[in-house]
Amino acid sequence: MGIYYTKKCSTLLEKVGFTRKYMAIEVCPQDQSLVFLNTNERVPVDAITKIKWETNLKLKMVLTTAASTTDKVCCVRFEQSLDLQAFLRDLNLDIPVEVDNGGAILSGTYAPRPYRASERASEVLASILDNMRSNPRRRNSKSASFDRGSTGRRSLEFLRGAASRTY
Repeated sequence: MGIYYTKKCSTLLEKVGFTRKYMAIEVCPQDQSLVFLNTNERVPVDAITKIKWETNLKLKMVLTTAASTTDKVCCVRFEQSLDLQAFLRDLNLDIPVEVDNGGAILSGTYAPRPYRASERASEVLASILDNMRSNPRRRNSKSASFDRGSTGRRSLEFLRGAASRTY
């Protein structure tokens, strides 16, 4: 758990440096959430769709919000490179941060891999079918086929056809 004080970089005047607004971000690893202390807004870490950081310690997070259809973009600048590294480490997302020989952070991006339920189900079904094809002797004699009246080869083809119709 940590509180990070950053400079906002959302408007043009803030990006150039004419005006300064600070934002405090708290990372709560026990609830897996971010708390923006200026607005007291709590956002789950799962809502992060993309993170991009640069060598000048600017960090841009794209957050999905359930209340609106548009994504919220949070653009901040950290004071030190160790603060940026600690922030990315506290998110517990296994974000690889590369550092050069002088200790400066190299720019990088992170986007979590989306999991679709149908994609995951088809992968599981494919691995089951491959396992059944490669190891026919693993099955015991009572469950030699799915249908007692059919042979093992025909029942396997039936299962393949049913899987292709559902996905």
